Amino acid sequence: MKQIPFYIEESHHTCEYVHGLDRNDIPFPKSNLIKSVLSQKQTEYQEFLTVSRHFVKKLLQFMEGTPTLVLISDDEGYLLEMYGDQTIENQVHTLGIHEGSLFVEKDVGTNSLSLALKLDKPVQLIGTDHYHYCLQSVACFTAPFSYHAPKKTRGTLSIMTTIDYASSFHLGLLSSAVDTIERELKIREQNKRLNILHQVTVDSTRSAIVMTDTNGLITEFNSVGEKMTGRTKADAIKQPIDVLAPISFYMKQVLQSGQKFENLEVTFPSLDDGEKKTCLFDALPIFDESQQLIGAFGQFKDISVRIELQKQVIAAEKLSVLGKLGAGFAHEIRNPLTSVIGFMNLLEKNEEKTLPQKHLNIISSELKRMKSLVDQFVLMAKPSTKEKKVCNITDLIKEMTYLLESQASKANVNIELVSARDVTLPIDESQIKQVMMNLIQNAIEAIAEDGNIKITLSETTIESMEYVQINVEDDGEGMSDSQVVNAFNPFYTTKENGLGLGLSICKQIIEGHKGKLEVTSTKNQGTTFAISLRK
Repeated sequence: MKQIPFYIEESHHTCEYVHGLDRNDIPFPKSNLIKSVLSQKQTEYQEFLTVSRHFVKKLLQFMEGTPTLVLISDDEGYLLEMYGDQTIENQVHTLGIHEGSLFVEKDVGTNSLSLALKLDKPVQLIGTDHYHYCLQSVACFTAPFSYHAPKKTRGTLSIMTTIDYASSFHLGLLSSAVDTIERELKIREQNKRLNILHQVTVDSTRSAIVMTDTNGLITEFNSVGEKMTGRTKADAIKQPIDVLAPISFYMKQVLQSGQKFENLEVTFPSLDDGEKKTCLFDALPIFDESQQLIGAFGQFKDISVRIELQKQVIAAEKLSVLGKLGAGFAHEIRNPLTSVIGFMNLLEKNEEKTLPQKHLNIISSELKRMKSLVDQFVLMAKPSTKEKKVCNITDLIKEMTYLLESQASKANVNIELVSARDVTLPIDESQIKQVMMNLIQNAIEAIAEDGNIKITLSETTIESMEYVQINVEDDGEGMSDSQVVNAFNPFYTTKENGLGLGLSICKQIIEGHKGKLEVTSTKNQGTTFAISLRK
């Protein structure tokens, strides 16, 4: 004998003794939504109805030849939509069941829809499970669903067929369909949130953003990018990245090799006023969850105002430095000038209007010293004009060591170059030669006699940026802490005949190449000058 679940027996008891329903009656729904309210309900459940139609269509195709009716209700039991076999649909219409009808136990007796909502689990009623005799020739299967869009929404999905075709397989098929629909709804909900987050992120940022697919076609271009380039999003989307010429080379490199570019300066010509805009640009690869390259991401930010401010700051600093240089220059030039004036006074007092040769030599030496001071002062004061080109740093250092080899040999100093391989870099060759010559010459003079100079050339990465590192290391007399601190100050020197401008000029040149020049030293052990140049 068939075992009737407790909740069905309980429902039968309630129908008979609480609601007073007659088993021989035809159960008509007593409540129906008016058309406008039904339309409002359908709008509320639009997401679920849209997704479920696709799965219901497949479900009906799978059950082709079987009289089947599919019903969707809200969380109160109001029918929102009905699909399926026309014959069985006509039959339920004769029972007063239409879209908008309310299925509740007190009106239609024991039904799977009300039980599924009450128990929050799939329910099947086959034949005599129904309370009313007129329904004992049909089978009903109902599974509840829920999803969040934007609030938690509940309802049911039901299958109605004749008892001849009834099988518990229908309940499993229905439950599987509901699970699939809920997953699809969850994915859609997540995609909506991600899309909103994406739009907020892309459109609220102050940086211009451009994205491409693996073919280099633009897939995303935000409003800041429009303002920066003068090109509209509609004109840019689905176009090759070549339309954004200043950054296209780097974006293509990202797509070809997965290489990253960060903090590059690029210039965009403005289509509105013709003024050029300097931007700080990053280009990065985009990978999927399988680490497969699926596109390139670029962002650039207008730094024209910042660069202009930097120029103003640099100009102010130059004026300050020139003031200090002027004071130092006046002090340095006074001594040789005093000597020359003194000897000229002697010459005026001398009736023969002649001076001994040693006095003339001193005058000549002092005048040369003044010329050297003036030359280096001009070099410090005038704007640097860098003419950068790709240069082999290894060959440049070899050339400098060769030029200074004779001077090193006289002092019995050995110069060794350590380099793993040839290193190339865009630089102003003449300026870097000046720096290397100055540092090597200083190292020779620091050793005085019998010693070694080691020049190490290497490549390194600092904070994700690639650098060329050049170290000039000697084992000479070294410097005190005070000397290290003041090493790059203009006119500071420990040499008897030094001017104190060499290292200051070297530092200025390296910083002009956006690099660093640093010094470390230990007294009586040696000194190392380290140059870092960004690739």
